[in-house]
Amino acid sequence: MNELLKEAIEELAILHLYNGVQPSDLADAMYENPYLEFKITKEVEQLIVGLCFLDECDGKSTTVCMKYFYNLDKQLQRIDQKIGLKRFSTQWCRIQSTNEAIAKVERTLAMLEIDSVQTKAIMSTLPPNVRSLLRAKLSLAA
Repeated sequence: MNELLKEAIEELAILHLYNGVQPSDLADAMYENPYLEFKITKEVEQLIVGLCFLDECDGKSTTVCMKYFYNLDKQLQRIDQKIGLKRFSTQWCRIQSTNEAIAKVERTLAMLEIDSVQTKAIMSTLPPNVRSLLRAKLSLAA
């Protein structure tokens, strides 16, 4: 398999196999000195972990707050960050990252001019949930 295609597929697979940093890992970090606050909120379809810490830079302290959003399958969906008095902004989003990874696979398949037989063979090596996502996207493009 071509290295570019292998890299694109691995990137997509990792997104679906890795759940992300877990709330228990974040809770363990609270024992470290700069952390100020740790809060867990459960809503209907998600768990939100919020934490704040002091960031020292050039002799000035700034409060940084993070929000980690999880689905009920314990999979990290999004990370938001707020620095000082600014508003929260999204630092990472699983949906966006997944869409970008799928687009990278699509571009690579098109660039390499992979035929449908080779595409099916490649798809058969992927985890079922990744395969279904990619198949849906590729059939929409066809």
